[in-house]
Amino acid sequence: MSSQSIFTPSLWQTCEQYYPAIEVTAQQLQDQHGVIINLLLLALELDHQQLHLPSQRWQQLHEFIDQWQQRILVPYRQLRRLAKTHIDNDDYQQMLQLELQLERKSQLVILQQLRHVTPEPQMADQSNLQDYLTLLQLDLRDFPELIQQDNCCDKLAMSL
Repeated sequence: MSSQSIFTPSLWQTCEQYYPAIEVTAQQLQDQHGVIINLLLLALELDHQQLHLPSQRWQQLHEFIDQWQQRILVPYRQLRRLAKTHIDNDDYQQMLQLELQLERKSQLVILQQLRHVTPEPQMADQSNLQDYLTLLQLDLRDFPELIQQDNCCDKLAMSL
């Protein structure tokens, strides 16, 4: 399967479907461990499609996107959180919408980094989700919500 057929902007519509089930865990991982939620969602979707990116690719993606987010997204997120109790709800919602636009920009940056990458078929013992979390010295077994999502991906893939 070519990278052009997978790594398109429409990929994020699929990836975002995982978010409601893991929102609390994903936010905690982001705030406490530096997990990039878009990469977490990407790992779930690649596991669902039984495609694999090598560990070094996850490291490169994380480092590149983290630099971008530290310069742009993280300071804005901090400002929005600080402003929450000091501005009216309409202004807060506008700030939140801008943050979501920045998240979408982050997704495009990830796609740019993957434009020449072709994922490999996933072997039975491989997990993008585990590889990404291991990179951040985290163990997937400590996050049952993610395991449940990853298992759902496996079951869906087996039924296809």
